Amino acid sequence: MTKNKTKISHISDPKPTNLLPMAHEYEIEQLKNLCILELEKFANARLEHVTLAIRYSLDDLLTKAIKSCAMKLSLTDIDSQRLQAENHEIDDSIVLQILR
Repeated sequence: MTKNKTKISHISDPKPTNLLPMAHEYEIEQLKNLCILELEKFANARLEHVTLAIRYSLDDLLTKAIKSCAMKLSLTDIDSQRLQAENHEIDDSIVLQILR
């Protein structure tokens, strides 16, 4: 049995947030790394990026996502985003880090 050695050089899915959980689940390291790079490059002010960073222990992404949220989100924005199902893992300690 031979392993597929296809090299992944980029991702065309506009939402690496969709691909990262699958790459993690199926242990596709190359795709996981590309997703992380895309998320870090476009660390938008979205708690979803913080959630993914926490869930998959991605410290660099967590730092960048928290900084991005801190610069661009108000407390009202944070509270609104925390209500979304994908952000249920965001606890008060993370919110305090964003608001500092």
